[in-house]
Amino acid sequence: QALYRWVSPSGKEMLCYREQHWYNSGITPKIGLAIFDIAKRSGGLKTGLVVYGVGDHGGGPTRRDVETAIELSEWPIYPTVKFGTISEFFHEAESVRENLPLVDHEMNMMFPGCYTTQSRIKMGNRMCEAAFADAENLGAVANLLTGKKYKGALLEEKYRSVLFTHFHDILTGSCVHPTRRSSDLLYSEAIAYANNEYLSSMNAISSATDTSMIVTETDPLSRSESAGAGYGYDSFAGKPIAGSGNGLTRIFTVFNPTPVDKEENVIITVWDWPGDLHRADLRNISGDKIDFQLLNFRPEEYWDHKFFRFAAYVKVKALGYTTLVLKEAEIEGLYPVYIRTTSSSSQPTSNIVLDNGVIRAEFDYMTAALVSLKDLESEKEFIKDGSFASFVLIDTERDSSNAWNIGKYQSVTPVTRITRIRGGGGKLINSMHFEATVLDSTITADISLAKGARHLSIKTEIDWNERGKDHVPVLAFALPLSYTADKYMYDNPAGVICREAMDIDVPGLTFGAAVAEEGRGAVIINDCKYGYRARKDGTLISTLINSSVSPDKYPERGIHKLTLSIALIDGAPKNVVEYACSVCRPLTYVPASSHKGCLPAESAPVVYSGDGILLSSLSVCGDGSGFILRAYSVSDRQSVFCLNTGKAIKSACAVDYFERVVESDLSVSDDTLRVSVMPKTIVTLKICF
Repeated sequence: QALYRWVSPSGKEMLCYREQHWYNSGITPKIGLAIFDIAKRSGGLKTGLVVYGVGDHGGGPTRRDVETAIELSEWPIYPTVKFGTISEFFHEAESVRENLPLVDHEMNMMFPGCYTTQSRIKMGNRMCEAAFADAENLGAVANLLTGKKYKGALLEEKYRSVLFTHFHDILTGSCVHPTRRSSDLLYSEAIAYANNEYLSSMNAISSATDTSMIVTETDPLSRSESAGAGYGYDSFAGKPIAGSGNGLTRIFTVFNPTPVDKEENVIITVWDWPGDLHRADLRNISGDKIDFQLLNFRPEEYWDHKFFRFAAYVKVKALGYTTLVLKEAEIEGLYPVYIRTTSSSSQPTSNIVLDNGVIRAEFDYMTAALVSLKDLESEKEFIKDGSFASFVLIDTERDSSNAWNIGKYQSVTPVTRITRIRGGGGKLINSMHFEATVLDSTITADISLAKGARHLSIKTEIDWNERGKDHVPVLAFALPLSYTADKYMYDNPAGVICREAMDIDVPGLTFGAAVAEEGRGAVIINDCKYGYRARKDGTLISTLINSSVSPDKYPERGIHKLTLSIALIDGAPKNVVEYACSVCRPLTYVPASSHKGCLPAESAPVVYSGDGILLSSLSVCGDGSGFILRAYSVSDRQSVFCLNTGKAIKSACAVDYFERVVESDLSVSDDTLRVSVMPKTIVTLKICF
């Protein structure tokens, strides 16, 4: 069908035209011959559309095309040829709307290699998207709480660099080596501006909080007034937060930049602390003890500064913050005595088990394969009996492989050649580490299971030295499931989509989920890749590296860093989207000091609710008068979105993407807004204070 009506899950309908000539086609007499056949597939419309010219990279119409079109328009026995616009074509197509078929499903899923190929580009894009979202969210919160000016125009300018890489042969990975290098520069500059605005907003809020009740003393022997600039930033990931402060008492303001309530670990780096690590003590602003776990047994060095890291288990509401205080505890008894607590006796080799009371994961001690993954609440085993989950090397057919395609599978070999493996853990994080070789490459993985978490985190560094020859090597992670999924669900822009099992990669923004009939299911979350495959044998796959040889001969050689998460969670669409968002965008912090301020040391100034509704973005209006808020529904039912800001709302209205007012049943009462949201739709609100 050439012309048809497409209806979205929300019920909204639009006219669509499938171009009947190749998009690089020129103007030839054949366009007149084709119109008769095209009319049959266009509801009888006798007007055809030809998108012509050197279109692959923006060349546009050629002189030859224009001259040929003018000549054809003068032929006496020939369809009328005229220059026009796509808008004019669709105005004419409205006349046959009722004759056209209605399509209510996903279309044009193609080029599955593009969901994975060129890992550095995929990583840069994902990290930039997250950085700009965090910068927007916290920029709006900082503006609401402190009046800090939001640099929206600058962020928009820099985000255009990210959007430039969305050109059809860059983000897709179907590009050559110089293009990738150019994209790296664009991503680096863009994310630097986003992170700078993000840190500026955190500092503005932290500086306005009242921490005067915390007593700090300067240590003349301490050299850490500022240290660690650039530490922790690598491969577009992380935020380079420099340490500040002095003495034994350190204050940290912890932020949740996401629209999801969090109860998880925040990883904090402390610089040049002169205290005894054995006596480190962590409290909240009320003086209550906070569970924490030292991640270093002794201070490490970075540019002649000492540092250590710890994980702290905290609760932070969506778009909120809290305050932590690190001190040195008083000595118990006359003097400290440190006794070795680990056993010095040898133990028989056994499988490594990670268990946090929520889920239990067991790894084979020889191969590092995940042989059991159990939900402890239901006692359900998620790994197929007799199988195991692991990284896999897939040999794909050369002829059907390139940047645009994952070639036909020829063999799937688990990566089980382990050179090093060990387990460890503490009260907040249980972990294991392994190193493996595959062909001439190396995989290093740190797998952790945190307190309260419903997911395994697999932080991976891959030194990849492969290229396609007789076959094309593809690296993936395969999870064979013990159940037949009721549906396979993936997130797409402002929604989710369900697909059947099929032996082809399909796109997902952050996850692929195999939802069981009873609701709970296994989810693979990937922080930088977009290709997933639900095989008909019940195996869920996340594709990680595609060593295509065209058009770039060496697209993947080098070191790649990515994090996979294997979650066992309720498969309700809102829950899965929020969980993936939370996993991919962790808590962050800034060092603080003791001072008076107008803000409480813990707050969540923006509170929202709505059945099946997710908050997508929050930004400051161009004139600084309030917010632009965007939310969307993944529910099948109409529901009410409710927002409370703690600040009197002067006016509010629903707007479209161009901020033009549209009809809605929105109501405002003091600091609270309510608006009805139809199923599977997006709502954009302009809120002024």
